[in-house]
Amino acid sequence: MKLSIQVKLIDECIVEDQVKDKFFQRENGKTFSLKSENEFRCKVVAIDECCFKGIEMRRCDFLFLVNHKNQPEGIAFKESKAFYVELKGEDIESACEQLYNAIDRTKTQITNHVIIAKVVGTKGSQPEMKNGEYFRRVKKLIRREIDFHKVGKFNAFNHIETI
Repeated sequence: MKLSIQVKLIDECIVEDQVKDKFFQRENGKTFSLKSENEFRCKVVAIDECCFKGIEMRRCDFLFLVNHKNQPEGIAFKESKAFYVELKGEDIESACEQLYNAIDRTKTQITNHVIIAKVVGTKGSQPEMKNGEYFRRVKKLIRREIDFHKVGKFNAFNHIETI
């Protein structure tokens, strides 16, 4: 049985809604960035610090919403995308749980978006993770695997996703 937990609406937790060529969020020395050759509209949502604030449940850090509509003139994306992002150290298993909890409790608010789950951490995907309970749950929810990105000394704890 699923617990009924009330999270704040995504629209109440937008920390950035602008048009530019690069968006990023940083936490604990790690950074996730979305960039494009052209400026694009993106909404950045504070999942951890707003949607789930005060709720004792593991959840991911941020959500980046790129809608194929409402883009500047001349910019056309084939589909809208929702990037759920967990900036993590080494505990990849808990990162999968955090992504699952956030996606499961907020995905009904973001219709018509392809959901992409990202873990940016100091350890990349480990083979045993693909057999983990939360990895499988996320895969079932979004119908794709979690993307793991290893960061470290040589790439300055930063992952840049080009859209």
